[in-house]
Amino acid sequence: MQQTRYILPLLAGLLLALPLAALAQGYEAYSWDKSPKLAKLPPAEIKAHQEITLLRHVQYEFVYESNNSPTMYYTRHETTRVNNDKAVAANNRIYIPMYRVQELVDVRARTIQPDGRVVEINKADIKEVEDKEAGAGYKIFAIDGAVVGSEIEFYYTCKMTPKFYGREYFQGDSPLRKSSFKLIAPANLQFEFKSYNGYAEVVEQEGDEKRNIYTASAEGVAPLKSEAFASYNDNRKRIEFKLTYNSVNGNVKLFTWENAGKNLYENIHGLDKQEDKEVAKLLKAMKVDQYSTPYLKAAAIEDWVKTKFYINTNSDASDHIGAIARNKFGSKFGITRLTVALLEKAGIPLELVLTSDRGDVKLDGSFESYNYLEDYLIYLPGEEKYIAPYMPQYRLGMTPAEFTANWGLFVRTKMIRDYAHPISEIKYIAAPKADDNHDNMVVAVDFSEDLSANTIKLDRSFKGYQASYIKSALPMLEESRRQELLKELVKFMAQDSDIEEMKFASTDVSFKNFQDPLVVNSRFKSAAFIDRAGGTVLFKVGELIGPQSELYQEEKRLMPVENEYNRSYLRTITVTIPKGYEIQNLKDLAIKASAKDDKQEVVYKFDSSYKLEGNTLTVEVSEFYESIYFPLERFEDFRKVINAAADFNKIVLVMKKGKQG
Repeated sequence: MQQTRYILPLLAGLLLALPLAALAQGYEAYSWDKSPKLAKLPPAEIKAHQEITLLRHVQYEFVYESNNSPTMYYTRHETTRVNNDKAVAANNRIYIPMYRVQELVDVRARTIQPDGRVVEINKADIKEVEDKEAGAGYKIFAIDGAVVGSEIEFYYTCKMTPKFYGREYFQGDSPLRKSSFKLIAPANLQFEFKSYNGYAEVVEQEGDEKRNIYTASAEGVAPLKSEAFASYNDNRKRIEFKLTYNSVNGNVKLFTWENAGKNLYENIHGLDKQEDKEVAKLLKAMKVDQYSTPYLKAAAIEDWVKTKFYINTNSDASDHIGAIARNKFGSKFGITRLTVALLEKAGIPLELVLTSDRGDVKLDGSFESYNYLEDYLIYLPGEEKYIAPYMPQYRLGMTPAEFTANWGLFVRTKMIRDYAHPISEIKYIAAPKADDNHDNMVVAVDFSEDLSANTIKLDRSFKGYQASYIKSALPMLEESRRQELLKELVKFMAQDSDIEEMKFASTDVSFKNFQDPLVVNSRFKSAAFIDRAGGTVLFKVGELIGPQSELYQEEKRLMPVENEYNRSYLRTITVTIPKGYEIQNLKDLAIKASAKDDKQEVVYKFDSSYKLEGNTLTVEVSEFYESIYFPLERFEDFRKVINAAADFNKIVLVMKKGKQG
């Protein structure tokens, strides 16, 4: 997401070069080993991995061209041993991202065959292929001649519009034997770096007066494979970098949080006369004065924008409020500007927020890289709630889960002598509580007379993230699509369901009740929960709570727990036992598992219990997850809670004729 153009300063003044005579260094063409040899690898390592990355080198070189403007050359060099056909297929194409690329300066590829022969692919023979899924953002080149046991090697160099902050990963799902990073810049440009998850620290090389050269290297980086309930990218070894000083401008720090906040504030608030007039006109049409509280006014404004306008992700989508009003669509930034302008015109105090998607990487407030500043939120301090301005599936009070349990850059306004000054501060964006995101069920089960099927009455209640997508879509759905959606919500329990009744308890969805639970009432018949073994009836009571996640992994856990969001589940299951039958294994229904945090408070819990009164069996199941993060060293406690739900899901009650039956 390329939102950072709205927080960047005008670079011309910041990146002034020294006189060209003092910068006699130009771009140095990259080269590789002219006589490569096939790497000797242990047979056990080859057997254990379908591919092994022997080398990954990434290089940035910043130079001033003849017109004294900065240019960046980016080089990527990789060598991979492919140990089976799947690995050959996965590595016989070179994907070159073309965003910001001015020119593809060089691309070379070769294979080293198992017998040691080097087959260099002529540039003219490197086939550029079209990939409709990847779109125009990549050039893709096919490499012919790779076989199992060979090494595929390539490098490419791109001349690019410079980007003075960046991120490089040095860990993936295959072993990385040797890796290196290099950044070269004119002497006046000083960068800083931070390594994460144990990767080698970047050091500055000495002895070159005309250039700053920064390097890092590591050997033997172990593979990291994706795991359930974990953030993959955030746990990979990586380097973040940013330009911090240009000595020509003195000791002025560049690309700071303060600068980002100031530039965002100015870009958001820089309305021209036409825009200001359009905002007043739109606000009048909304009639927000009818609402008595700031919360309702803000909710009405947000809902109006999200139902009247849509987001256009094309690069030519307008940020101008006048154009948005005419066309009924705008860019993400444009819709954010419109929402902020309307809220402020209505007198509602707010703060601008920039943050990252923690499903990718969490914002690190100690390292001022604009790479983290990906998405916008609007914070209403009086309500202590957020608006996600360009995400129509959310409403006031619902912060997208990927932005919560994360840090954000908050930009508030402080009036000094009648002038508005933006104040920037890194603050935490808390995640909603488990009770704010529930999926609750009340289930009543009867058996048919011949014990071949069940009649099931299901009342299901969703709240929070569980309901937001449905509630935002409901007002726009035709009746036929609503019925399809209802079927999906009912049939999650049993695909063979013969539905007799299904309905939303209410389809009156508005910003006033958006946070209320969404309730589905249904009744259906199904044979999916019953098996027969002679005179014994096997009743799959555990499947009544729906499919469950499970963590029965054999490999060692490598990453700490990270949940998507906090959540809770309450299920009450009432079963009318057929006359004359007794349940042989009632005690199987009692399962307990929990995990405590550092304060010895229970943050994850699964608890199921039962009560038998006559021929009525009542099962109560309570499950909640009240912490986004949980340490790796106590992963087993978390796993037990997840698996407790999976174990309950597998419970089959054995029912036999009793002595009186």
